[in-house]
Amino acid sequence: TVPADSAQILGSLLSQDVSAASLLAAGDTVLLRMKKFLTNGLHMNEQIDRNTGALTSAKDLTWNYANVLKAMKARQEAKAALGETRHQEVFIMM
Repeated sequence: TVPADSAQILGSLLSQDVSAASLLAAGDTVLLRMKKFLTNGLHMNEQIDRNTGALTSAKDLTWNYANVLKAMKARQEAKAALGETRHQEVFIMM
């Protein structure tokens, strides 16, 4: 269970009740947002400009790729734990 104060903050960010499915969907939103801006051969810069979507700062930092791989693995594990079959694979075969 999520502590009440954390649930309140997360609920306001998600605009819905906090559940494993809503957190999985929120994570998918972040991954899809990244996918939208990785149009340069999937090279990741350290930052994405919030106004223009331009890739800025250092390019191809190893930790960027490592964190995406960790997020994808965590997503698979969460999906399996939930028995989810309806969420799309957001990063596979980009």
